[in-house]
Amino acid sequence: MFSSSVLGGSPPYAYQWYLDDVAVPDATSSTWIFSPTSYGRYKTHLLIIDSSTTAESNHIPITVNPPLSVSIHPLSVVISVNQSQTFTSSVLGGTIPYTYQWFLDGIAIPSATYSNWTFTPSSTGSYQLHLKVTDDVSSSAESTIALITARSGPKATFSYTPFHPHVNETIAFDASASTPNGGAISNYTWSFGDNETIVMTSSIATHVFAIKGNYTVVLIVTDNEGLSDRASQTITIYAGAPCANPMIDVYTQQPDPYSGKGVNMSSDAFAPGEEVALYAYVSLNHEPIENSSVTFEVRNPLGETVILRIAASNAEGIAASTFQLPSESKEAETLFGKWAIYGSFEICERTIIDNCTFKFGWLVEITLVETVDSNGHSKSDFVKCETICFNITLENIAYSSRTATLALAIYDECCVPIGHVVLDRQLISSGIAELFIIGMPIPEWAYVGLGRIYASVFTDLPQHYGTPYCPEAFITFLILES
Repeated sequence: MFSSSVLGGSPPYAYQWYLDDVAVPDATSSTWIFSPTSYGRYKTHLLIIDSSTTAESNHIPITVNPPLSVSIHPLSVVISVNQSQTFTSSVLGGTIPYTYQWFLDGIAIPSATYSNWTFTPSSTGSYQLHLKVTDDVSSSAESTIALITARSGPKATFSYTPFHPHVNETIAFDASASTPNGGAISNYTWSFGDNETIVMTSSIATHVFAIKGNYTVVLIVTDNEGLSDRASQTITIYAGAPCANPMIDVYTQQPDPYSGKGVNMSSDAFAPGEEVALYAYVSLNHEPIENSSVTFEVRNPLGETVILRIAASNAEGIAASTFQLPSESKEAETLFGKWAIYGSFEICERTIIDNCTFKFGWLVEITLVETVDSNGHSKSDFVKCETICFNITLENIAYSSRTATLALAIYDECCVPIGHVVLDRQLISSGIAELFIIGMPIPEWAYVGLGRIYASVFTDLPQHYGTPYCPEAFITFLILES
């Protein structure tokens, strides 16, 4: 509100207020309330008239600032107890200088009167944080509430075997006792103190030290929300041969050289429904050990333990166990990938470990079926009597070559079989194989419209007791009048 003071002249007085030199309607009293509708710079003055004289007041500049607003960052955060998080603010509008007051769960925080504030929770729980800003003319604004979740965070811990490791001996580090405490552990970072660091999703790691001495091994576990914890131990690596060279070799029933024999070697692949035979050869100074308890652990590609078994070694030093892989297609396909077999036994107050991996999936799978012309160019429509050809791509996930019989069944619009193609007993090497197949002419009597092709791959023809390697593939093509 603007007010005036008049001296001299002859009352009564007449008043007229002006805004930016324009008379303000109805502003004809000694006071005037200015209510701006937009921010900017203005000026005002008052014109006073008595019976014989006119007087003009001084001109007063007016500054109208934008409305005061404040925002804070971040608005949502998950932190662990005793972990610090800094919150920043951004203020717009109003009249500087500003004053700040942070509130935690609606209560003003003593001394939290700056544009930034750092929060270090001492206990778990959920908190609400906001900031109130007041400008130089006592206008105030409050920020959106930030949500803070404080929890314990993961706890890192690990053990290792053997307890007295030697140079060039495989040491197993096990962090499976680490706890997520509300989240899910997503990775394990191992630093072995010899300039080697690895990051794994599995809780078990192995390492070999080449030089004797003391090493500080550090483990950092990180969960799915970015919270982490670390643990460390100093281990001593001794010189010399460890306990007369104890050894365990884990392998499967697959034929050599793809059985997985050897330290940390891979076995050949297995298909859904197959039984996997687990073997472990245990020895001391290259001599077999009888009646030694061997632990087998099998983990799927998700890192989940599938079986955990114990078997005793026989006179030849071999312990054995079996398990069967999933056979239902939908269940099995979710577990396709690399599986791991771990075997361990204790000797001389030490635990000796070996692992063997294998691929699980369709041993031979049709990954592409494409209709083409006689030159191998992609083509999806064929007239009657025209020869239809095919490009077929197969993938063999096994290390060894596989004999496969490929069959194509071709139907017209009315699901009437119009032909088939069989490639009998083809040798499919490991990896990707691409085949060009000269098919057959479309019969004159075939129904015009959308045709179908079903591609299957078998171990042999059914009459020779063949079984399918994988589900059949399916594509369509167009049959046209000639």
